[in-house]
Amino acid sequence: MSEQTQITDQNEYQDCWQAVRHNNENGLYRLYHAEYDRFYRFGILSAKDPVLVKSAINSTFVNLWAKRHTLPDVENVRGYLFIWFKRQLFQDIRQQASSNSRISSTEPTATLLTESSYEDALVNHELDELRRALIRKAMSCLTERQRSFIQLRFFEELSFEEIAEQSNTSIRTVYNTIHTAINRLRQELGDTPLLVAWLAMMQNW
Repeated sequence: MSEQTQITDQNEYQDCWQAVRHNNENGLYRLYHAEYDRFYRFGILSAKDPVLVKSAINSTFVNLWAKRHTLPDVENVRGYLFIWFKRQLFQDIRQQASSNSRISSTEPTATLLTESSYEDALVNHELDELRRALIRKAMSCLTERQRSFIQLRFFEELSFEEIAEQSNTSIRTVYNTIHTAINRLRQELGDTPLLVAWLAMMQNW
């Protein structure tokens, strides 16, 4: 990646965002290359389908450009872009699942799942449900403030300073609250692949 496409601080993100809003394609190009790897890492954990993930990334920035004249003036550009990408990714995942379901329902009997593969599918489905249940249970053990700070820090990607300002508290309190929440999640989930995957989505911790 050339130095011209690298973005090193929040001011540059703001400059690129304003450039997009004012019809400058170079701003979009720089944001795309700055965020691509981060979006891909998150996407592959969620979808495990490289083609779908890459398509979702591309669609995110295509849609961003299409709506450039109505984009708001945001402070946290990276967080805003990440929300756009997650929405696009999960929409694509749902559409793919729906499409696969329709295709399966119209296939001849001879091409339907074998008994063995059907059992495997059931097991995988039950495992996914179990993982979701475990994560929901672990998150329910956190306080409302802990859940809120986790959301702001790791999914909206606010800095500790921004969370402190938004919640009218000190930076130290924010840090301690998140640290305590992570430890509680470790107690609930243990050092399992589930926890590793969940923590892997948390950028810049």
